[in-house]
Amino acid sequence: MQGAGAQNELEFQTALLAMNEMGCDVLNVGEFDVALGPRFLTNMAQRARFPFISANVADSDGQRFFPAYTLVERVIVGKKLRVAVIGVLSDGAADYLAKQSQLDVTVLDAEQALAGALGRLRGKADVRILLAHAGAEEAISLGRKHPELDLVIYSHEANLPAKNERSTQEQMVVNAGREGEYLARVDVTLDESLGILSHKFSSTMLSDLIPDSPNVRKILTSSMDMAIERGFQVPESVKEPFRGGSYVGSEWCAGCHPEPYRIWSESSHAKAFAPLREKKKESDPACLRCHVTGYRFFTGFESEEETPDLASVGCEACHGVGGNHVSNPTNRFGRIHRGNCKSCHDKQNSPRFDYNTYYKKIAHKTAKQQKTETEPQQEGS
Repeated sequence: MQGAGAQNELEFQTALLAMNEMGCDVLNVGEFDVALGPRFLTNMAQRARFPFISANVADSDGQRFFPAYTLVERVIVGKKLRVAVIGVLSDGAADYLAKQSQLDVTVLDAEQALAGALGRLRGKADVRILLAHAGAEEAISLGRKHPELDLVIYSHEANLPAKNERSTQEQMVVNAGREGEYLARVDVTLDESLGILSHKFSSTMLSDLIPDSPNVRKILTSSMDMAIERGFQVPESVKEPFRGGSYVGSEWCAGCHPEPYRIWSESSHAKAFAPLREKKKESDPACLRCHVTGYRFFTGFESEEETPDLASVGCEACHGVGGNHVSNPTNRFGRIHRGNCKSCHDKQNSPRFDYNTYYKKIAHKTAKQQKTETEPQQEGS
């Protein structure tokens, strides 16, 4: 979650219901979770089938909101295996949360909080795991100061889950990744006395080859419907609904701009809705914002059935609403700049985006350039 509004609360609840269905064992809260407010988080913790933990998120009096750790027990070849999972939040998150003036939250020193938790766990656990909402350097530093930790999992900086190259035989360090696109796994081999012999890391991309959980799909569909009903993901410019007239669709551009239309029709922009259909995200507001034309704007995309001519990234997605230009082509219209692209090709959704490289794939001449090329050259020019 990256905000503190009603939409972020809905997203958190959706994730929580899915995690309940998945059978998760524990959640270490992060700074964006905390920004939703202690009251909201504690209410969500009551709805979860697993504990929320954090050794160093507290109120202004230093009282923690959640336990510092949890103990997960498993029976392995007839013996009870006790796995301690401790959660900490990066010291660096203190500055971010301090700016949220409405919060009564403080971040205690992570290393001291971790040391205290490990002290209380002495003799109570066979395996010790640290969940650190922190970057690699901070997470590795915490691990090195406490060699009794067997596994350190951190959550910042990298998109894909991976074993950190600074892992050791005694202590594996793993990045959890983002976006939930991969399933990361650590296999731990134990000896007869439940001592750790070795670790092995692997990951699996959650592609279409792995079918959706029907129950989680229902949760997501219900959440999407609720988001649309509440009008979430509505751009600020919707407050000026009649500016530029109505959306008309890219077909209207073809008559006067045949070559740009041809280039567009062969581009990925023209096929941008297909991935949503394949992944059953045709009604996901977060995806529709960038995969169709005019989503949540007046006369813009409604659905593939109602507005099929807007079910792509059409000409108007970049150049603006075309109704007034169609009515009066002499109106100045359609200028773009690289900022238009970055509204969708951001670091989260398009991390490899480079304007100069990507623009070449869709580049087409302006109407003025086309006119100049087709006009006869005057004698002496």
